[in-house]
Amino acid sequence: MSAVALRPSFWGLVRAELRKLAQQRSTWVMLLLAVGIFAVVALALIASGSIRDQLQHDPTQWFLTMLQILYLIFATGSGIFLLIVSARSVAMEYAGGTIRVLLGRGVGRLQLLFAKLAALLVTGVALMVGFALVAGGLVVVLVWAWTGSLSDLTALAAEVRHALLSAVGASLVSVVVTILLGSVAGVLGRSQGFALGFALGLFPADNFGVIILALLNRATGQKFWNDISQWLLGPNLNFLLKVWEPHLGIRIAFGSPLVPVSSQHVEVVVAAWALAFLLVSMLLTSRRDVLE
Repeated sequence: MSAVALRPSFWGLVRAELRKLAQQRSTWVMLLLAVGIFAVVALALIASGSIRDQLQHDPTQWFLTMLQILYLIFATGSGIFLLIVSARSVAMEYAGGTIRVLLGRGVGRLQLLFAKLAALLVTGVALMVGFALVAGGLVVVLVWAWTGSLSDLTALAAEVRHALLSAVGASLVSVVVTILLGSVAGVLGRSQGFALGFALGLFPADNFGVIILALLNRATGQKFWNDISQWLLGPNLNFLLKVWEPHLGIRIAFGSPLVPVSSQHVEVVVAAWALAFLLVSMLLTSRRDVLE
């Protein structure tokens, strides 16, 4: 049998990475915590009289309000989960020295990286599907409990269905970006501590950075400081659904660009950051020595 035939297959590596994620106790602990938080939010929605009144008076606006709430919950919760999981998944190979074993068995460096990214993407999509089923079930239960039928859902306007597709698209973009950020953090630091700190710290730094830039603008009177905010990843990612669906009237109280931005600008900035994360991960993975 040739040496080439003995090389691990790409999809075999992807399955192995998925097994690693499934066998980590921390993965399931985080998922259980997420389910608990969602249950608390669901109870809060059930107890909210204003939301119930909105359903009775304006079903379309009620659904759009629910969509915004559920999108924010998923974007925040899945973002934290995927940042932690992706950073650990990459960094632990270096920290534990297992990457040398994998490379010694014929696994290519970029092959391993892409297998991890593919496994993480499968995990992210699974999270989206699972959340969509649970959130959809919650919406159906609320409508049935409060109105006695599902006619308000079946009669929703086309703009609501378009907004739902936009929310799914924005969620997928968020999943991809957070995975790439966590992965590049793992490649950069090669230790779980650094990777987790870098991955979890970038978005808060971006969002608080907007406040600092606004203060600098006021102190100096220079518009230059406000202009910087339009190139930060966090504020643009926060703004994605808003620029895709401006009629929703989404309010972003924290972490948004300080100057007007178009949907094309937001898309280009987010794509550029994601591509930069991927290229840096590929470059460092393929070029740096593995001496740990």
